[in-house]
Amino acid sequence: MKRIYTWAGAPARRNLTVADLRAGKGRRRFTQVTANTPEEAEEAGAAGIDLLICDSRNVESVRAGNDERFLTAALPPPAFPTRGDVIREAFRALGAGADAVMTARSMKIVSMLAREDVPVMGHLGLVPHKSTWVGGLRAVGRTAEEAFQLFERFRRLEEAGACMVQAEVIPAPVMAAISERSGLVTVSLGSGPGADVTYLFMEDICGESENPPRHARAFFGDLARWMRCSRVLSGPFGKKISVERMLRFDTKPHEILAWMNDALPEAERPSHSDLVELQRWFREDLVGLGLLQEQYRVYEDFIYVDEDFISDLITWLDSQKTPRERVSALKAFRADAMSGAFPAKEQSVDIDPRELEGFLERLEARGRNS
Repeated sequence: MKRIYTWAGAPARRNLTVADLRAGKGRRRFTQVTANTPEEAEEAGAAGIDLLICDSRNVESVRAGNDERFLTAALPPPAFPTRGDVIREAFRALGAGADAVMTARSMKIVSMLAREDVPVMGHLGLVPHKSTWVGGLRAVGRTAEEAFQLFERFRRLEEAGACMVQAEVIPAPVMAAISERSGLVTVSLGSGPGADVTYLFMEDICGESENPPRHARAFFGDLARWMRCSRVLSGPFGKKISVERMLRFDTKPHEILAWMNDALPEAERPSHSDLVELQRWFREDLVGLGLLQEQYRVYEDFIYVDEDFISDLITWLDSQKTPRERVSALKAFRADAMSGAFPAKEQSVDIDPRELEGFLERLEARGRNS
């Protein structure tokens, strides 16, 4: 642990400093997760996660759970719209124990903070609240031209004084090439394993996201699958089968889908893969755990279903999300991130080889001419 003073002048210890992150660039991997409560911060620390990031308004809460992990405070634009708002909130968050701030604002805002020696993390690639400029939520940098423009933005961000950058949904080969040529500590969120830091939302790691993005992966094992099933049962499908009263264990997914064509509007129907998981859950997991036999009457291959049944199952699932299980999920994420097993190809964005070649040629030409 490194001894530091916080921006409020209080002595503290940190697992990492900005200098450590810069020294480790290209030499070691780091991991980062979101944490916005004391419990999440404590669990992330117990799992050995290197970096935490939170909404700036939650810094005090996070520090109550973990006062040693390097913490970045994200400044949400709508809450702090003016330059004065930004600088005041940045110093407030730093005074409360944050080590850096993250902003997706202009280069002028980044420079304003950097001139005060504030460690700044920028945000490039897909910036969701700015997605209208790129035609919606999509990967950024899949053509040679767009990838080169992205590289130039990384360069300008570094010149503005940032020390880190959250790089979101960028093709993995493009991210790797940019990171090699940038002095910024690069934080990959859906941008492949070639950055300095692998980042994922805690709710994605723990299988709690209702519609996780492609780059996410649940590390919660069986519980992640069970939570997926509980979401199906909590929705229109669950309400419908509670009216029908009986659910057959061995009903084939395509037969259920055929029944739902008449029973539910298309937008309310679970997917085929959700139904496969639901069937497996009933036939293997719940029966194997003895939960059904203990609480509900089973008639051969049928189960009596009502609202109490669904409510009790969801309550039971929530009870399984213990801190110990969550720490195990975070440890699994960290192990895969550190080994390079995550993100795998299916969690990364690809680029046409010809476009990648064109991008790399432009990078080489720029290097020769600089």
